[in-house]
Amino acid sequence: MSGARPSRKFAGRRLVLRAGAAAGLAAGVSAAMGQPSKPPAPLKVVAFSLVPFGLLDASGRPAGMIVDFQKLLAAESGLAMDVQVVPYPRAVAMMVAGDADLLFSFPNAQLREHAHSLGVIGHVDVVAMGLAGSRYGSAEELRGKRVGHIRGAEYDMALQSDPAVARYETVTYEQTVRMLLEGRYDAMLGVRPSFLYTMRRLGVPRQKLGPELVLRKGELLLHYSNKRYKPQTAATLVRALAALRERGALAALFKAYEDGGMPP
Repeated sequence: MSGARPSRKFAGRRLVLRAGAAAGLAAGVSAAMGQPSKPPAPLKVVAFSLVPFGLLDASGRPAGMIVDFQKLLAAESGLAMDVQVVPYPRAVAMMVAGDADLLFSFPNAQLREHAHSLGVIGHVDVVAMGLAGSRYGSAEELRGKRVGHIRGAEYDMALQSDPAVARYETVTYEQTVRMLLEGRYDAMLGVRPSFLYTMRRLGVPRQKLGPELVLRKGELLLHYSNKRYKPQTAATLVRALAALRERGALAALFKAYEDGGMPP
C-alpha cells in the first residue's frame, strides 16, 4: 500500500548503507587532502656488529659509526628508521631475504646481486698486519702465509682469492685479533678503525703488532634491498646522502672514528 512505512529491517539496511557511503566519502576526501590513515612503517636498517661500526652500548642500545650515520640520514631525509645490530653474515642474509630495507656496508657478491647501491658513504683503509717482528711490504709477500679475516667480507678479493694464501675466517674483530696473538695465523686482514678500536678494547699495545700494509681504500655503501625497493624512497635517500656529503657531515663522521676511538 502507498501509505505503508518501510519495515525496521529495511530501514536499518538503509542506515548501514548511508553510513558506509559516508565513511567511503570521508576516506576519499582524506586521501585527496594527502592525509593517509596511518604513517608509513619505518625503514628497517641493519647494522653489522663489527666495531666501531655497529655495537651495543652499556645500556644495550645500538651505537657506533653506522648508527650515527643512520641518525643523520633519517633526520636529513625525513624518513623514519629503526636500526638493529646483528652479525655481518646475518645482516647480509636479511638483505637478501628482504627482511631489512637498508644496510650500510662494504659491497660483496650477494649485495651486488640482491640490493641497489644508492651511493658511497665514506672510505676506510683496508690493511693487513702481523705480529711484532713481521713486515709485509706488498700483497705479494702474503702469498704462502695464513691470513685471518671476517667471514663474508670482501676486503681485497685479489688477495682473498689467491690459492697461495691460506684463509681463516672469523666472526668478530676481537676473535680476529686474539687468533693472531695466539699464532693461529701470520697476518690479519680488515679495516684500520676496527683493528685499532679492538686493540684498545682488549688492552693490546700497538707494539705487539708489526707495521700496517695498506692495501686499498674500502668503500662503505648505502644498500637498499631489492625485495623492499621503492623508487620514490630511494630517490629521497639519494638526495639526503648527497646533501650530507656536500656539507661535510659524512667526512666529519668518519674523521671522528678513524683512529679507532668512540666519540661521546
